[in-house]
Amino acid sequence: MVDALDLGSSGATCESSSLSSRTILNIKAKTRGFMQTQIEKLDGLKRKLTIQIDWESIYHKEAAKMKEFARTANIPGFRKGKVPLQIVKQRYGQSIRQESMQQMLEQALDETVKKEAIEFASQPEIIANEKPIQEGEPWVVTFSYEVYPKIELNELENATITQVTATVLDKDVEIVLQDLQKKSAKWEPVDRPAQTGDQVNIDFVMTHDGEIIEDGEVAGFLLTLGANQITPEFDEALIGMEKHQERRFDLTFPEDFLLARVANKTVQVTVKLNEIKTAKLPPLDDKFAEEFQVEGGMSQLKEALRQRLENDVQRILRRKNVDLLFDLLIENNQFELPESLVNAEVQAMTQRYQAELRKVSHAHLADDIPVASIRASAEKRIATQFIMDEIVKKYDIQVDKHQLQELYIKTLSEIGDIQDLNRQNSSWFKGLMQQLAVEIIKGQILEQLVKNMNVEIRDENATELVFGKDQNEQS
Repeated sequence: MVDALDLGSSGATCESSSLSSRTILNIKAKTRGFMQTQIEKLDGLKRKLTIQIDWESIYHKEAAKMKEFARTANIPGFRKGKVPLQIVKQRYGQSIRQESMQQMLEQALDETVKKEAIEFASQPEIIANEKPIQEGEPWVVTFSYEVYPKIELNELENATITQVTATVLDKDVEIVLQDLQKKSAKWEPVDRPAQTGDQVNIDFVMTHDGEIIEDGEVAGFLLTLGANQITPEFDEALIGMEKHQERRFDLTFPEDFLLARVANKTVQVTVKLNEIKTAKLPPLDDKFAEEFQVEGGMSQLKEALRQRLENDVQRILRRKNVDLLFDLLIENNQFELPESLVNAEVQAMTQRYQAELRKVSHAHLADDIPVASIRASAEKRIATQFIMDEIVKKYDIQVDKHQLQELYIKTLSEIGDIQDLNRQNSSWFKGLMQQLAVEIIKGQILEQLVKNMNVEIRDENATELVFGKDQNEQS
C-alpha cells in the first residue's frame, strides 16, 4: 500500500505535541485489534494520521521473531537451533525489535488505509517526535499527508465555448515558400547602413546602475534585424548604424522576459557594429526544389509544403481547441490542489527547463528560472489532470490501440522520423505513446462535452497559427 517506512536509527518514535496547539477541523478515532487510529483533518487537503500500537503486541511479535531466529541462526560456538535466547537478544535484539516494529507499523498503516479508504495524494511522512518508545508503553507514530480533492464536476452544459478553425490558402503556401527561401539565403557583406532583414555582427555591453549585468557582455553576436532575438526595441536601435559605429541607448525589458535578472528593468546598452550582411535569396525555380529532394519541380514542392502546412494546422487546431475547453473547465471548476503534487511538478518542469537550455548551449541561463510562470503552468497541468480523470471515469473513455498506433506513425512521419518503428522498449517510445494517448483522450473529451455546449467558431490565419504573428508579418 505504501513504500517501506524508515523508522530511523532509534527504532521508534512517539507523538508528543498537544492537540490544542493545532487547528483541527475534524477528528475521527477508532480502536482496532492491536492498535488505535486517529485521523485529523487539518487545513485544506492536509491530514494527520496517528497510530498507537500497544506494547504487548510489539513484545509478542518480537519474542516470536527471537525464537524463530534462534532456531535457524548459525552462530559460532553454538549448534544450529540451540542458541540461547539471551545470546540472540544480546547480539541481535535491537535489529529484531526494529524489524518487528517496522512490520507492525506497515500492517497497521495498510489496514487503516483499507478500512478508511484513504487515497494518498502524497507519500505519508512520519512526523519527527521527541522521545523513543519506552517498554511497557504504547508506541505512537504520527503521519502527515495530503488527500485528493473532491470534485463536483461542472460539465458546462449550455455554456458558450469558442473553437478555432483555419483554412490553408494559396497565399499561406507562398508565405511558407518565401520563409524557406529566406532560410536558404546566403549572407553577403554590404557597405551601407543596417536595415531590417540584415544580419549584423555586434559586440555589446549591458549595465544596470553602473554595473555590468551577469552575462551582459557579449562579443561577435549575430543578430538578424527584425527577428526580435532580444527585443524589438533592441533591433530598432541598431537600424541605420554603419560598420564600426558605436551607439548607446537605454533598453527596458518586458516584465515577462525570459531572463528574470533583467525582466522589467531598464539597462544601458553600448553596441559596436562589426559587420553588416544582406541575404542573397536563391531563385524559386526547379533547381531550388531539387535542394529539398522533391521530384517534379516547384509545383510539387508547393504541394508538399501545402500538405505539411495542413497537417501542422490540424494538429495545432486539435490542441488549441482542447486547451480552450480545459481553460473553461478549470475556470468553472475551482478546487484546491495538493501542494505536494504542485511542488513535485514544479521541480520536474524546472529540471526540464534547465536541461533544454543546456541542450542549446545556454547553460549560463539555467539558473535564471521564471518561477512564477513555471508554477502557474504546473498548477494548470495538475488541475487539468484531475478534471480529465473525472470525465474519463464518468464516461468510461478509453484509448483505442489501433487509433494510437495510427497517430504514432503519423506523428513520426510528420517529424521526419519514420525509419525506426521498433522502439517499444525505449523511454522515448513510452513517453511519446503516453503523450499521444493523452491527446486521444482529450480529443474524446472535447467531442463528448461540446455536444451540449454552444459553440462559437473563430477563423484564424493558417500561417499565424503555425508560425506566429511576428513570423507571418516578416514573411
